Amino acid sequence: MENDFIKGIKTVERPNKKISEIQPIKEFGRNFIKEKNASEIIDEMVEEPLRKACKELKNKGIETVMSSANKTNLLKKGEKAIEREDVEGQEFFLDMPTYESAGRGYAWIMINFDNLTDENKKILFSLQQAKNSQGNNIGERIIWFVKGRNIMDMFNQGKSDETKNNLDEQFEIHAFVLKYNVDRYPNKVVFLRMPINDETTVIDVERYFEKLTEQLKQQEVEISSTRRIEKEMDI
Repeated sequence: MENDFIKGIKTVERPNKKISEIQPIKEFGRNFIKEKNASEIIDEMVEEPLRKACKELKNKGIETVMSSANKTNLLKKGEKAIEREDVEGQEFFLDMPTYESAGRGYAWIMINFDNLTDENKKILFSLQQAKNSQGNNIGERIIWFVKGRNIMDMFNQGKSDETKNNLDEQFEIHAFVLKYNVDRYPNKVVFLRMPINDETTVIDVERYFEKLTEQLKQQEVEISSTRRIEKEMDI
């Protein structure tokens, strides 16, 4: 027979909510990577399923840009998840896809590519090329390399960053364009994505991103004081 102590522990276990129960947080935030109270800021600005991952990234010196894991990311009846082939090559369309395309059927975290060390860039390129036992490239579903371009400058090809090294060249090869505010956010980013559905729980998301983020290495990188945000924002 269980004693009262064990019963008491079980009554305070954290409930495993579903993503369908998570309301979106749409508030402006700030870059907390050097903040002493970063944990409290993350708890306020980041949705519950991604808080542990964002804290781990912060502790590793990796700059997060935006994130989303809430009920609005779930597919509605008749919708399909958005994959790279659905958005690639549409940068010249007036209704070109936005960063929100990354979240149709997925929970996601966006990180600053230029903030990453060469070691971490190589790790992400390797993950993006991962294949399953059938030889299908599953990495392209979970790792997106993205360049930002808004409507005002989408025809201006001369503003692209100069290629600096082989890793920048790899980024250009693997990246595609999504629309977001490039004045506010970095122009070269990486989306870490997890496919979700109506049965996906908060703990499922936490564990997935824990496995993903633990592959990235500790780094010491100076972060621009102008970078802000740790939550999905409107354009």
